[in-house]
Amino acid sequence: MADPGEPGGVNPEESAFDIAWARMLVSTEVRDWHTVLSEERSESASVFARYPNARSLAPARTIPLLAYAHANLGDFATANQLIAQTPSSCYRCLTLRAKIAEIQRQHARADWWFARATAQQPSIPFAYSDWGAALLARGKLDDAIRKFESAHTKGPHFADPLETGGEALIAKNRPDLALVQFEEANNYAPNWGRLHLKWGEALLWSGDKVRAQKQFAVATTLDLTPSEKAELATLSHG
Repeated sequence: MADPGEPGGVNPEESAFDIAWARMLVSTEVRDWHTVLSEERSESASVFARYPNARSLAPARTIPLLAYAHANLGDFATANQLIAQTPSSCYRCLTLRAKIAEIQRQHARADWWFARATAQQPSIPFAYSDWGAALLARGKLDDAIRKFESAHTKGPHFADPLETGGEALIAKNRPDLALVQFEEANNYAPNWGRLHLKWGEALLWSGDKVRAQKQFAVATTLDLTPSEKAELATLSHG
């Protein structure tokens, strides 16, 4: 389901803007924050020069991504100033408000925005999954698992809550249950490097070193962040 910030009808200025927005989305997914900033400066500026009216699309699309990038780079003043410009009707904006608050360790504020997002779009899994990830990072494992279960119910073919829920289960010393979730997640995201990394970790904890090394080998062929590569190196040689 499209959220209120996503494109509706097709017209030249919106199509041009969507290309710039899509590039920023891709860079956001791979956590390349400096590229998000440079793409906004170059791509969006080019679109606005040709289509000045396209600026009206920015608050629900590029601005929240720009704010999130600044937050991840530690520039919270800019991040907060930008995210305040986003509309309250935009589901993605609400979840990013929550995630920006979480980066600043403003946990109560983050929970408030996550609750707003889930109340606005209760049938969409993404805010539940992101909320679970925030709770997992805080060490609230049982609360996190409940959010991941909600996300899985709302989006049964969405791999993120299965994978991250598996990480929570590893933390609870239940690699057996984590393995079930990783296997299911693999049906929907077979080329996700982190999934195979954590799958291997669960196998390692369960004592199956042979199969663990096979999953680590798969992970080496897929995209991993620098921190994931470091974790893989430690686990695969541990």
